Amino acid sequence: MTTIRAFPRLHLGLFDLGTATPRKYGGIGVSVDGLPTVVTAERSPTSDLSLFPVLDHQATEDISRIIADLSSLHSLPPMRIDVHVPVPQHVGLGAKTAILLAVVQALHTEGRKPIDKTALIRSSGRGGTSGIGIHAFFEGGLIMDGGHRSSPPRTYAPSSATSPHDLPPLVARISMPIQWRVTLLLPSGERLRGRAEEAFFAAHTPLSHGDIERVIALAVSGLAASVASDDFRTFADVLREFQSIGFKAREIANQSRATRMLLTSLWDINECAAGMSSMGPLLFAITEASNASAVAQISEVSAAYEAQLLGTFAFRNAGHQID
Repeated sequence: MTTIRAFPRLHLGLFDLGTATPRKYGGIGVSVDGLPTVVTAERSPTSDLSLFPVLDHQATEDISRIIADLSSLHSLPPMRIDVHVPVPQHVGLGAKTAILLAVVQALHTEGRKPIDKTALIRSSGRGGTSGIGIHAFFEGGLIMDGGHRSSPPRTYAPSSATSPHDLPPLVARISMPIQWRVTLLLPSGERLRGRAEEAFFAAHTPLSHGDIERVIALAVSGLAASVASDDFRTFADVLREFQSIGFKAREIANQSRATRMLLTSLWDINECAAGMSSMGPLLFAITEASNASAVAQISEVSAAYEAQLLGTFAFRNAGHQID
């Protein structure tokens, strides 16, 4: 039996949803060392797929399609595939990417059919917009992807509505400081998907050159540099500004009042770096492990806004795990 553990990612923000650079999209994110998606594959007399909890129709359809396509293409033996996902879909943790990549990896490992990284990614169908989830699956840490080469006129859409032609390149990967911790909070908020998410992208793009250039500058000289130098205070200050401009500001503005108020309360906690992942509503609060006071305050404000506390974790500086 083969077991694949794929870990959640936080998407801090997209870069170019305009025409400021030669590449559209691009972005920055981090990998979390907790709440892994677990996929097991075991040879069986007949093929079988078990999903827990029950995933939405699109995810179930995508998993079934991948299993059928790869089994036929590579003459894989019948297998029982079990998928356990401890995090909700469509909240900002990259569950869909983790699931599909883990399923492809499990099939090939158990079937003893080696697959290279590029083929694995293409088989998953992910990476049409952001490469953060894909690179987190393989690398972990803080990740910056360079987006897709594209010439104007450009259109913009979420990964669920975009077919990847190539993988967004990994332009930076930095290990997260081992003493930093991240608390995940899930308030009651908007969970955009499908046509509603596509409509949001269409309504809020393109962005101005000024916004795009500021976002990229903050990501490189602010967030990435602060992580590389273990400078938590600067990281916290920059993250707040980073999430207050560009496409991320529009994503936050679209969220529920409770989500926005909770995020503001997290920003008010001393020595706490906070933000929203992807379209939300998942929020994250980063502290140093020794700062018990900040962690206690995070728990208090989470309860005040009736948000679900998913746990406090270290960051993951490695990719998926194969057992």
